[in-house]
Amino acid sequence: MSPLHDASLLAEIVTRFGGDSVRSADDSGAETFTGWYPVAVKRRQAGDKTPTLRAVVSPANTQEVSDLLKWADDRDVSVVPVGGGSNTVGSTLPEANRVTVAVDLSRLDSVTWDETGLCVTAGAGVILANLEETLSRHQYTLGSLPQSARIATVGGAIATEAFGLFAAGYGGTRENTLALEAVLPNGEVIRTSASGAASRTF
Repeated sequence: MSPLHDASLLAEIVTRFGGDSVRSADDSGAETFTGWYPVAVKRRQAGDKTPTLRAVVSPANTQEVSDLLKWADDRDVSVVPVGGGSNTVGSTLPEANRVTVAVDLSRLDSVTWDETGLCVTAGAGVILANLEETLSRHQYTLGSLPQSARIATVGGAIATEAFGLFAAGYGGTRENTLALEAVLPNGEVIRTSASGAASRTF
């Protein structure tokens, strides 16, 4: 049975991941998750919807992300991670012939400052401008902020190796990332160790 034509798919997602964490694509305005890719913007303005996008799931922690990706891998469901929606290159567009679930990472928004280690642990859904505000209260800065900082997220910045003004002096996202906790497409959780090339920011 192809999940693309399975009317019970949304109900299955709600059962597995909870009604409070799941929205249908029709009810959530999920088409805006395609970001600011010009073609996608024009399609939205014309009233076109994303035909393969079935639901939006908002996990609250790493384990919930892992569970979702394991389920999607077993069901051959495509998953699109969504942060602040600032992308302009179409990287979050669902595949045309596969049912897609968008993963809204906005609930992964915790920020913890380590005064001793002079580093900060931030969730993938943290808005860069909010992180900068937190750091500024401790007299620190990210140093390099892209123009999209008011809507872009930590997860998106890491995924795209984003950088902005003053990157030549402070380095970009790569140089300021100490270690990562990430979930692979099969649901496996990995944790990287500190890199000698990175300064102590994330």
